[in-house]
This record gives sequence, structure tokens and C-alpha cells, in this order.
Amino acid sequence: MGETAILIAGLAISAASAGATAYASSESAKRQNEAIARSLASRRKTAAKQAGMLADRRENVVAQVEDAADLEALKIEKQRAAALGAYKVAAAEGGLSTSSGAGEMLMNYASQEAAFSQGVLTQNTTAQLAQIQKDTEMQQLQNAATYEAQLNQAMVQMQSPFLASLGGGISGAGTGLQFASGVKSLSTPSRTTGDAIT
Repeated sequence: MGETAILIAGLAISAASAGATAYASSESAKRQNEAIARSLASRRKTAAKQAGMLADRRENVVAQVEDAADLEALKIEKQRAAALGAYKVAAAEGGLSTSSGAGEMLMNYASQEAAFSQGVLTQNTTAQLAQIQKDTEMQQLQNAATYEAQLNQAMVQMQSPFLASLGGGISGAGTGLQFASGVKSLSTPSRTTGDAIT
């Protein structure tokens, strides 16, 4: 086989190897990117589901706190009414007026005590609701940061099919050229030490 034929065969093998490797690399990159896209879609659904669950949980906790505050406010009002009733009876039994003097002071005390208790309840409820909001926002931030980290990690793993095929083609061409070089060296007779160099 002549050197020209070996060279042509080597170039053909190199081109075929380059084309096959380029195609395989491109397809592999496409499959990997599709898998990453499916994974991201799943993570997006999970993040949306977590956000919905977090909002539902917040609503439930807020409703519980508000219901408890309403019940406590009702209890405070009942205690105020009971105290006013007891003071009126005591004032009447003692012959005191509830609109002036000591009787009026007792009536005012009952109302002030109820107003103070209601103020403390409002303040505590407001603080609880603010803490619930803060906790919810913190969890939302953590969930968003987790999703963003997963997204960034996935983006790093994605490959350009063009660049993958280019790299595969170059690698395949190199392999083909090595093969052709090996074939050429096998077809060229080797010299022994006694042969004359011309």
C-alpha cells in the first residue's frame, strides 16, 4: 500500500472518528441538559409547593392567634362586667353612689383594669403576629436561597452541545490521526542496524 493511500485512509479514519465522537458528545450534552431541565422543573414545583404550604401554615397560625386573642378579649370583658356588677351591689349595700365618690372610683377601677388587660393583650397579639410574619419571611428567604443554589449548581453542569461536539470532534480527530500514524509505522519497513542510511 502506497504512502498516499495510507495517508488518505488515515485522514478518512480521522474524519470518521472526529464526526462520530462529535455527534456522540453533542447528543450526550443534549441528554444531560434535558435531565438537568427536568430536575429544575421538579425543583421549581417543589419550591412552589413549599411556598404554598408555608402560606397555609402562616394563615392557620395567624387564625389561631387571632381566635385566642378574641377569646381572651371576651374573657376580659366578662371579668369587667362581673367586677362592675359586684361593685354596684357592694355600693348599693353600703349606701354608696356609683356615680360619685368611692363608688365611682371602684367603677373606674374596674374599667381601667379591663382597659389595661386589653392593652396588654393587643400588644402581645401584635408581637405574636409580627413574629409569625418574621418567621415566615425567614423561611421564604431560606427556601429561595436553597432553590437559587440548586439552580446555580444545575446551570454550571449544563453543557453547550456545540462546544461538546467541537471538543469531541477534536478528540476524535486526534485518535484517528494516532491510529493512522500507527498504521503508517506498521506499513513502513523498519531498518535494522546493519542497513545503510541513504
